[in-house]
Amino acid sequence: MVKLIRALQGLYMLVTAFWHAMKSMCFILSMMIFGVLLYSIVATVLIGRNSAFDDVRIYDDTVDDRFGTVYRSMYSLFELMTLEGWDQVARPLVEEQPAVVIFIMSFIMIFTFGMLNMVVALVVEKTLEQTRQMGACKERELQLQMATELMKIINVFRDSDEDGSGTLSLEELEKALETNESVSNDLAEIGIPAEDAKELYKILDWDNSGEVTVKEFVEGISKVQADVPSTWDALATHSNVRRLMHDIGKLGDTVAGIENKLNTRDKMLGEVLSAVRSMQSSSGSSSRSGERFQSTSQGMV
Repeated sequence: MVKLIRALQGLYMLVTAFWHAMKSMCFILSMMIFGVLLYSIVATVLIGRNSAFDDVRIYDDTVDDRFGTVYRSMYSLFELMTLEGWDQVARPLVEEQPAVVIFIMSFIMIFTFGMLNMVVALVVEKTLEQTRQMGACKERELQLQMATELMKIINVFRDSDEDGSGTLSLEELEKALETNESVSNDLAEIGIPAEDAKELYKILDWDNSGEVTVKEFVEGISKVQADVPSTWDALATHSNVRRLMHDIGKLGDTVAGIENKLNTRDKMLGEVLSAVRSMQSSSGSSSRSGERFQSTSQGMV
C-alpha cells in the first residue's frame, strides 16, 4: 500500500488537498447558493414579470421561459455565471432596458470573477500546502537517514582514533578513507566524496592545529548536508567578516601613515640634497676666486 501511494504520489497529493479544501468549499458553495437565490428573486421581479420584455427572445425562448419563476431564474443565472452564451442572454435584455446591465455585470463580477475564483484559489492553496507538508516529510526522512549514517561514521572515526586523544588528524582521516570502505560508502551515501571530506577537514581545522574532534567533523558534515546555515553560524560569519573589514581598515591606515612618513623623508632628503648642492656651488666659486687672486699677485711680483 505504501509503495502504491509513493507511485501515485501526485494523485494522492491532489486527493488529499481536495479533501482538506472540502470544508471551506462547502462554506463558499453555501454562500453562492444563497447569493444566487437572492439574485434569482430580483431577476424574477425585475425581468421575468416585466411586461417590457414580452417581445424579447433569448435564443428560441421567451423571457418568461428563462426568468418566469425563481427556479428558472436560478438555472438561467447559473448558466450566466459560467459565461456560457452570456452575451446572447444579456444583449437582448440590455438593448430593451439598458439599466439591466448593472444587474448583470454585478452578478458576473461577484459570482464569476469572485466566488468561482475563490474556489480555484482555495484548491491551489491546499495543494501547495500539501506539497510543502510532503516535502517536509521527505526532509525529515532524509534527516533521519543522515543521522543514522552519521552515527555509523562517528563509531568508525572513533575506532580510527589510534592515539585515543578524542581528536582526528588528517592522517587518521586519510587512513580511515583508504582502509575502511564503509567510511567512504557512508560518506558517498550522504553526498560527500572522499576528496570533499578532506577539504572539509581542512576548513574545519581553521587554526592549523592538525587536529579536529570527531564531533566537530561530524557536525561540519551535517551542516553541509543541511544546506541552510543556522542563525549562530550566520552571526559568526557576519562577525568574522566585520572583523576582517576592521583589520583591513587598520592595515590601510597603517599603510597611509607609512606613505606619509616616506613622503616627509623624501622632502627632507630633497632639502638636504639642495643644501649640499648649494654648499658645493659656493665652495667652488670661492676656490675659483682664490685662484684668480693668487695668479694676480704672482703677476704683480
